[in-house]
Amino acid sequence: MFNLTIVDHVRLSFGHVVQNYTVHTRAADRLSAAAWYSRIAILSLMALGLALSIAALFGAGRAVHVSMLVVSAITFAALAVTTSLGIEERLLGHRSRANRLWLLCEGYRSLLAEIHDGLLDRDGVLARRDALIKQFHDMHAEGSPAHDATASAGAPAQATGRALTEDQIDQFLPASLRRGSTSETSVP
Repeated sequence: MFNLTIVDHVRLSFGHVVQNYTVHTRAADRLSAAAWYSRIAILSLMALGLALSIAALFGAGRAVHVSMLVVSAITFAALAVTTSLGIEERLLGHRSRANRLWLLCEGYRSLLAEIHDGLLDRDGVLARRDALIKQFHDMHAEGSPAHDATASAGAPAQATGRALTEDQIDQFLPASLRRGSTSETSVP
């Protein structure tokens, strides 16, 4: 039969929060790189347009004028595309969500430490666990653009449905709270 303790459930919930944290962090990293490269490309095009404008000022031929027009059009198009994609806003949304999820991870770590140290009774553990689950649910119920973008991008947590393994969860916990620690406390 299936046997799941309260501590197991807290660890599984913690793993789900950690997984969402890593998804949003990776999305923020990807968007940060995309924003950086788009800025570099636009600035390079603007510099080329400025150089062509200076050349036209000093009496360069018709080819320079046409080149200046083409570079200006490409620069405008590149800026329009990057602005319409909302890369900066999505980046900030993912960073904000990742920060909030990290604070929630800290709440789970705190709960696991208090369980480990025997500071909470069964009702205290259940109340804290339920409050953390509600915080996580409320965070996703807000429907932020960052969450929608992650889901539509095929993020691992939503797309594959794979939960983190015990070893992966342990990577986010101090040694004393890992599954293999010798002084593990259980709450019935």
